[in-house]
Amino acid sequence: MANNSKILEAYCESCRKNGAVMEVGPERYKEMAEISDEEMEEILVDLTYANAETLDSMAVGGEHPARSDQDVIDFMEMMLNLLFLGYISINPEGELRCFAPEGPPPTDEEEMAMDRRIRSAFPIIPVAVIRAAGGGKEAQLSRPANMPPRR
Repeated sequence: MANNSKILEAYCESCRKNGAVMEVGPERYKEMAEISDEEMEEILVDLTYANAETLDSMAVGGEHPARSDQDVIDFMEMMLNLLFLGYISINPEGELRCFAPEGPPPTDEEEMAMDRRIRSAFPIIPVAVIRAAGGGKEAQLSRPANMPPRR
């Protein structure tokens, strides 16, 4: 875990040097913990598109195939955690943007509420990934050129 801490510190330092800072705090944490299922599905679809290359490589026949559907769920859980804590966002073009969160870290209660919300979204993850793939599990996960971004 110490190595992850150092990596996260270096990540935040790099973001700060580039002026990429996101304000976080109790309001954001509460908002994230209270996202509706519909909003969560849209976020998951956006995260799927934004991570299309990685998820495509996890697909059967990909460069780094997932051992199980749980691998995809674990990856999306990590992405949701990063989003909820202010380390990433999705811009209007559907691209991931990296940030250094600025503000108080979540309290234990806030962290548990966000974790509950993320875990409650696990059944939505396959739906969002399949929806992003156009309904077919083998389809490539790239946002269609004529599809406007959601956010």
